[in-house]
Amino acid sequence: RALEVGRLAENLRVAGPGWVSSVIRQGTGDGARGSGFGDQGSAGPAPWNQEQEVAKPGSLMSVHVAFEKEMVGDVAMRQIEFRQQVETTYSPANSFSDVIAADALADLSERMILMTSDVLTVTEFLQPAARWFELRATGNTKVRGQRIDVDAPIVGYSSEKETLIVEGDGRADAKVWYRSAIGAEPTSLKGQRFRYNIRTGEFTPE
Repeated sequence: RALEVGRLAENLRVAGPGWVSSVIRQGTGDGARGSGFGDQGSAGPAPWNQEQEVAKPGSLMSVHVAFEKEMVGDVAMRQIEFRQQVETTYSPANSFSDVIAADALADLSERMILMTSDVLTVTEFLQPAARWFELRATGNTKVRGQRIDVDAPIVGYSSEKETLIVEGDGRADAKVWYRSAIGAEPTSLKGQRFRYNIRTGEFTPE
């Protein structure tokens, strides 16, 4: 509904409700030419010709974030925070122009993850040979997928390794229901830290 940008302070604030969508190359954080997380949103697709971008089949992943209250960002720190009723969808994509948001009431497709939280912080990292982003979800955080369900105080994600880090906060344990195969009966676990690789399905209590 509103956008405020402080050029001197290099910060921004967007009044919700709203959404942001980005498509990256799997495991690298690299997007379409000139893109970064948040370059494409409810205002419409980015201006470059995305159909000219070439990617191997199955190598693209979509991240879609819907939020209710606001989005605030620190441009210098390359960090954005989404607040209140945040729904994050991580899913395979077919092209850089895909906008994929999971239906909370429907079955999820393979490797699709739906995460809900009160707050989501997104930080982008740039190095000469790599570019990736990390997510940190807090407050009533829940994750749903074909092979894993999570109810935890904190859930982190790194696009570099396609890995979820599920954590307790010292007072409350993280609860995880993990299936060794799609459709199998889940195993219930509680603890302070778990690691789950979305791409391989590897699950490791720590």
